[in-house]
Amino acid sequence: MESLLTLPLAGEARVRILQIT
Repeated sequence: MESLLTLPLAGEARVRILQIT
């Protein structure tokens, strides 16, 4: 169950980092 939450969370974090830079 953790992986299901970690996948979307990591994806959003990466997208945010890409948007910030």
